[in-house]
Amino acid sequence: MSFDAAQHRAHLKDFPEYITAGNLKNNYMWQTQKYGRLLMQKSTRQPLNIIMVGCVEAYRFNCGPAGTCFKLDVAGLEKSKQQFHLGKPAEELFAEDFMRAVTVLEKLQTATAKTKEKKNLIVKEYDETMVRFMHRLFKKREKPILQPKKFGTYLEDLENPSELEQQEDCEMVDEETDLWPVPPHLAKELERIKYNFITNPLPIYKDEEFVGPAAVEKCMSEALVEVTFNLEHYAIFKQNEPVHDTFDADILQVNILKDGDDTPLSAFKLHDVHEGPVKLQKKRSLVMSAEEPAAKKTKKNDDGNATTSQKGKQKEV
Repeated sequence: MSFDAAQHRAHLKDFPEYITAGNLKNNYMWQTQKYGRLLMQKSTRQPLNIIMVGCVEAYRFNCGPAGTCFKLDVAGLEKSKQQFHLGKPAEELFAEDFMRAVTVLEKLQTATAKTKEKKNLIVKEYDETMVRFMHRLFKKREKPILQPKKFGTYLEDLENPSELEQQEDCEMVDEETDLWPVPPHLAKELERIKYNFITNPLPIYKDEEFVGPAAVEKCMSEALVEVTFNLEHYAIFKQNEPVHDTFDADILQVNILKDGDDTPLSAFKLHDVHEGPVKLQKKRSLVMSAEEPAAKKTKKNDDGNATTSQKGKQKEV
């Protein structure tokens, strides 16, 4: 089923959460949380949910099962985030809304920030303006699970460290966390944190179906998406002086509206290296010089002899 941009935009206009609907104007307040502040709706005193539409950019696109966890010496897996950036979409209606949305967010930042340096939310790189979204990959368990006791060390324990003898009264780790498809080099790290942290899958949907962690990056690549998010603000201090402000768009839900266009591969990318180098094909110019005479077309008769074409053939007198 093809995506109707005009119809979907008209549908979104009926919701006050849509960022260009004007709901942010004088109808918000910041509520202090444990570490920062959360944008709230003034009239209801509830977190302000914001909806925005854009195109997922390749820039720092980290939505795989490990998120932004690349090196364990920098941060543990439990602190990993999934992140992506939205850029201006090709659909003209949503392109206009996207730029208006950026203006709304910029004004909100300016009215809130304690410093002139505002990080993380509005990103300007390579002559593009993008909005960064993030999602915490793991949540701390309300009640930690006791690690099961091992009764001796066996060969199968060394080969499969997660398959341990369980005490009958010991609570088991949930299946989703236990089988979370992290890369092999992070398997031990997952084993370490799974008793204190639980996976928090990115709530992403395509055709109203949940997209599993292993398929997220493929489905989202360059897609047109609708993102619902909350906005958080953190003022970073050093020696009791504000150094910079950080704004985080915390993802609540992602709906894929339209798949991204596949970039066609060149002959060099598709070529088998064992078949020799790619040979460039010479193309005749579409514009012919005035001095260049038109070449006569020739064809072969049944005897194999070349004859002039019917168009250039002259009558014999």
